[in-house]
Amino acid sequence: VDTACIVRMAQNLRLMLNTETGVDFVCAISHSAGEASELAALYTEAMEDINRVFLETDKAIFTSGAHESESGGYDYDIDTEKKLMNNLVSGNEAEAVALMDRVFDYNINVMKISFSLFKVLLVEITGTLLKAALQENKTAEFDLNALYIGALNCTNTAGLHEIKEQIYRVIVDFCRSVRENEKSRSAKNYAPIRAYIDAHYTNPDLNVNMIAEVFGYTPSHMSRLFKEQFGEGLADYIVKLRMKKAKDCLLYTSPSPRDPKTS
Repeated sequence: VDTACIVRMAQNLRLMLNTETGVDFVCAISHSAGEASELAALYTEAMEDINRVFLETDKAIFTSGAHESESGGYDYDIDTEKKLMNNLVSGNEAEAVALMDRVFDYNINVMKISFSLFKVLLVEITGTLLKAALQENKTAEFDLNALYIGALNCTNTAGLHEIKEQIYRVIVDFCRSVRENEKSRSAKNYAPIRAYIDAHYTNPDLNVNMIAEVFGYTPSHMSRLFKEQFGEGLADYIVKLRMKKAKDCLLYTSPSPRDPKTS
């Protein structure tokens, strides 16, 4: 696994621990040791770097001695993570699932990554889900820390494929939750428009242009958004409201008493 990948894993672990327990840490990542005899020197180098970086900056995770690995490991870069994040927070379920299909297909069938790399890939994707949940205030709704720990502790291929399926389920549920929240917010935003129509339906000049001007929209934009939210056009809603009010008036208005002299 390359150094950039290990850095992202450490960042995800730091995020998960901080969210769950409030624990924070500083991490220096050295190059890999060719022999056990090198470990002591690498540890000393890392500790020196931690002391230096901790005093000079607020950076919590960094590479010790600026060593970089040439091995690519698996394919899940920063751009891919950003695309997944954008799809998640916008509720774009189809694009998020399609992106995951491409990531898994390429890594499993083209790169043919090992069990250990597949495990690391799932851990990193789970970290992305956790970031999205934090951004959207959904950490209580989705138990991503358990999923993260499950991926870390998995010991067999069947278990990893189950984690993979859980990731898909979280993506679908997350996107649907985002869309439901957006729908709820939109309903609240459009409630004043319906209230205005209900209060002014008797005005013969009430139409789409008039309402759009009152609320600062163009007529076409107002009509489209109203139909998306309520399932019918604004003009149709006004006509139906007037017809309903007229019908109610006929049904519930008492007839005038008949004049006894003419009966």
